[in-house]
Amino acid sequence: MPTQRAALFPLTHAIPTAMQHLPLLARMWTALLVTAVILATPLAGAGELAEVFEFGASGSGLGELNGALDIAVAPDGRIYVADTQNHRIQRFSALGVFDLQWGTEGTLPGQFKWPRSVGVGDDGSVYVSDLGNHRMQKFSATGTFLATWNDGLIDAPAGLDVFSTGLVVVDRASAQIVTYLSDGSLDNIIPTPTCCPTEVVRLSGGYCLLSPAYSQQLRITDSLGNLVVTFGDSGPGFGQLNFGSGLGLDQSGAIWVSDEGASKLVVYSPTGAPIEEYHHPTLDAPQAIVSGQGGILYVLQGGRDAITAYEYPRTGVRSDLPGVTLRVSRNPAPRREAVRFSAGDAEITEILILDVSGRLIRRLSSESNPLTWDGRDSSGNLVTGVLFARCRTARGEVDVKLIRLP
Repeated sequence: MPTQRAALFPLTHAIPTAMQHLPLLARMWTALLVTAVILATPLAGAGELAEVFEFGASGSGLGELNGALDIAVAPDGRIYVADTQNHRIQRFSALGVFDLQWGTEGTLPGQFKWPRSVGVGDDGSVYVSDLGNHRMQKFSATGTFLATWNDGLIDAPAGLDVFSTGLVVVDRASAQIVTYLSDGSLDNIIPTPTCCPTEVVRLSGGYCLLSPAYSQQLRITDSLGNLVVTFGDSGPGFGQLNFGSGLGLDQSGAIWVSDEGASKLVVYSPTGAPIEEYHHPTLDAPQAIVSGQGGILYVLQGGRDAITAYEYPRTGVRSDLPGVTLRVSRNPAPRREAVRFSAGDAEITEILILDVSGRLIRRLSSESNPLTWDGRDSSGNLVTGVLFARCRTARGEVDVKLIRLP
């Protein structure tokens, strides 16, 4: 998945936002009068999860899930779900609207028996580890069957990770890492120093494996499968895991784990030191974790067969800026609608439009108050998603969150 577990948080600026969940967004973010705060440049790491929207429910109907075990996000933002106990793959829009399904229980090409993991390639091809049929399958983005292979090397294919030239699959039964080219031809077989691995992500110099059967549930190996480090102790403490289920990396190389047993997300450094934990009332036996575009984090909730979208956690030093109240014309607003900013007597001299990673999208300078932004980046492209406007006044800098609807 190019927005897959191996690149869990590619912080771009085109975040699809759930228009059909506008009432929820409105409760969270809409205000014509926004009391401003100072906010330091956002960084990955410690912060709070903020729920954006949720979709899915238990069942076998369209858009319903039953024991789903994995999710993937395609380059176009669509979400694919391995709906395991319904023996099918489902596709949703980036907004969580049901779009497509394919597959029934069976052994024929295109059928499934307990699809365990799903990934999406750069070209939109969908790869599925078909656990019960001991094979891999490949489909087009619309579910057209393309290929299947069972070369006798995989008995219980579990987690997979797709990259630009192929994919890697971990076999829970043989504890092997098997790499394939995009057409399904064998690339390599790598023995691992672990038992019953369930998830794998490809690192620059090796692999990270999740094996919840161990007291230390995470293992990093080199490219030949030699053990480098173990971490992720079992237990209730900070940085410890009850039962790890999902695995991913962010762009800094930090390792993210969804802990099904403790209903939390845990972040580790590339060397295995615990960095942060995230808790939220909506986390419910999380099975898998993956990013959408621009800082939306999707978590598959095993406890209630649903997928929750969160805003990517941010950090910052926050404090009130006395005497400054920032007014925004409409927020959320459609992407084609201009946004007007004013700050009363505190004249705005400059506005920086930033994405969630702090990257500059557009710089606006004006002597006028209010100041207007047309919703475009510096290249003239309309922008959607979660953004921040940093408004500079003579009294200090003021940040406000903006929601730009598709």
